[in-house]
Amino acid sequence: MNILIDIVHPAHVHFFKYAISEWQKRGHRLLVVVREKENNIQLLKAYGIDYIKISDYKPGLWGLFCELIGRNIKLYKIIKQFKPRIMTGIAGFSIAPLGWLTGVPAIIFTDTEHARLSNFISFPFAKAICTPASFREDAGKKQIRYNGFQELAYLHPNLFKADKSVLEKLGLAAGEKYFVVRFVSWGAAHDVGETGVAADIRLDFINTLAGQGRVFITSEAQLPPEFERYRLKVPAQDIHHLLYYASLYIGESPTMASEAAILGTPSVLISSWAHEAGCIMDHEKYGLIYPFTDHKLALEKAIELVNDPQVKAKWQAKSRQMIEEKIEVTTWLVGLVEGYYKP
Repeated sequence: MNILIDIVHPAHVHFFKYAISEWQKRGHRLLVVVREKENNIQLLKAYGIDYIKISDYKPGLWGLFCELIGRNIKLYKIIKQFKPRIMTGIAGFSIAPLGWLTGVPAIIFTDTEHARLSNFISFPFAKAICTPASFREDAGKKQIRYNGFQELAYLHPNLFKADKSVLEKLGLAAGEKYFVVRFVSWGAAHDVGETGVAADIRLDFINTLAGQGRVFITSEAQLPPEFERYRLKVPAQDIHHLLYYASLYIGESPTMASEAAILGTPSVLISSWAHEAGCIMDHEKYGLIYPFTDHKLALEKAIELVNDPQVKAKWQAKSRQMIEEKIEVTTWLVGLVEGYYKP
């Protein structure tokens, strides 16, 4: 059958990459449409996934609105030409309304209760709304809960094997302490009104961490000149290998915080809202993520963790326990989408 996959963020490439490979093996005809944001096109190329670009990321509420109108016009034409039997994607703010309009079922995924705008746009029109079991809101009869996290579609041990060669690319010695820091752009629909950690506070963060080990920054937003020497300079597809061996993750991205936790890396999240998200609370239950709204408390916790010589072993043990109690999401995802096709 024809399956259309909508990609709007780099994390969505990771979520679907193994499912895409499996669907291709099973003889399905796929079409991937993509919004150019950060490094998602770079990732698609790295994984050998063909795609059609239908929009460019535009920040701010007005920019997002203009982008949505333009991409929906393009996507409508593609749907009419490709004639998919099923459409799927994360958030689904384009495929869900267009699926309702064209009669093509849209299966969407979300793990973000705070994404009020995209959920408001997509939920009424989706065929199925797939959420982790820990999702705190009731999305109605169309909601399908699964016992896992979106990140387990690509970081489950059945699929992901860490590659130490990434350390050599960065000149890191075995056992050397290093930290991955993530700053976000605050330009997503669910980020409207948020500003994140101020520039002067970020500098304090980096200087403090640099006194404990090497620092690598990955950022959606443009970095100030004084941060450039810390910029992570490895291909985007290497980030999870780097996270696996890292001493600590600290940053503003809930997705990367969850990725680090699953990989057994101590994870400190700074966010005004993510500490109330169901997935983050689930990780908290296992002791894998520390969420903070106060940057000073976050930094204090980060230093406490990196000074514990047993912290990595503790996190890996907690991660193994958590993974044993969850599902391998890709296998479930592949079967779910195929099961919604009715000839």
